[in-house]
Amino acid sequence: MFYVGVDVPMQRYPIANWVLIAVTVIASLFAWGNQSRAFDEARILEAALDHAKELTPAQEAEMESKIQKAVDSFLAGALKPRSFRFLQLFTHAFVHGDFWHLLGNMIFLFAFGNAINAKIGHWQFLLCYLFFAAFAGLGWMILGNGMPMVGASGAIMGIAGMFFVLYPFNELAIHSPDTYIWSGDAWRMPSWVFVLIYMILDLWGTLSKGAGIAYAAHLAGELGGAALAIGLVKMGWVSSDRGEQNLPETWGWVKEKPTPPRRRKKPKQLPPRVDI
Repeated sequence: MFYVGVDVPMQRYPIANWVLIAVTVIASLFAWGNQSRAFDEARILEAALDHAKELTPAQEAEMESKIQKAVDSFLAGALKPRSFRFLQLFTHAFVHGDFWHLLGNMIFLFAFGNAINAKIGHWQFLLCYLFFAAFAGLGWMILGNGMPMVGASGAIMGIAGMFFVLYPFNELAIHSPDTYIWSGDAWRMPSWVFVLIYMILDLWGTLSKGAGIAYAAHLAGELGGAALAIGLVKMGWVSSDRGEQNLPETWGWVKEKPTPPRRRKKPKQLPPRVDI
């Protein structure tokens, strides 16, 4: 499915999300250039080690150390459970494996992120995003297969989890692969259906240990985003605007604020008419 957009009115320009997308694209492009150089260096060193003759143990250890450094540079920014560093919980969300990985994530971030950024504010949105990145990373370290992980999917699914709670009945316009992207033909469904489908798929992928995709990170992000949004609504820090209804209000966990009555303006007093 190709996700297109949501029918959520914006209270402010989502500048923080636009900056986040730009930074992620630049970081990914830089990482790809660095990975190419590191891969070539590691390949050259491995070839030199294979063809080397009569190396002393110290020389062989030095060569292997250089190869390992090149491999570490190749995976710069990735979350590596077997050689974990604290900053990896955040840096992994700013680098991607390839162009399509980056494009798909940025489409989702643009749509869901714009709405959440406009709803909760700029610095609040950035803090939430970084929290979801770290939470998704921890989920991968606990439930994943121990392989290095890159990509913003976990953090973005955290934003989608917030959207699931704050805008459950707003419609999403979705193009499927068998339609033309600019034809105007799109499926429309409530956001809770769309996000719930992804949650179920990510749960299945986590339980089945699906290879190649960090389902555990996705699921951790979704659950973390939904839980945070519910907490914000219950504490009164985020509320629905006129014509909206979030999940806690729907389930009766919080009382929906009554809509204040509109004040009727007094009619203007017309000057007395004089017939001539």
